[in-house]
Amino acid sequence: MLKKAVSHFFNFHKGAVNIALHVVGFLLLIYSLVVSNRLLFGTSLIVIELGHVYNHYMGIEAYDTRPKIIFWRVSIFCALVVLFYYFIR
Repeated sequence: MLKKAVSHFFNFHKGAVNIALHVVGFLLLIYSLVVSNRLLFGTSLIVIELGHVYNHYMGIEAYDTRPKIIFWRVSIFCALVVLFYYFIR
């Protein structure tokens, strides 16, 4: 299951810069939840999304930018972060 999730991550997130930004962003996200730092939490989400922005504008990967699609992506991501937060507490 973990191998499949990692494979899906690398297939969906193409480009070295995107992967690096995601890894750094998720490490910051986990750290911000552990130390309960809201500013670092917000910064980590921005770093993660910068990977998608970089790929989209560099032409590596085209993302669906319709507001309805973006809303659900962000909503699901935030729900998972909240669940993770309550899981580690």
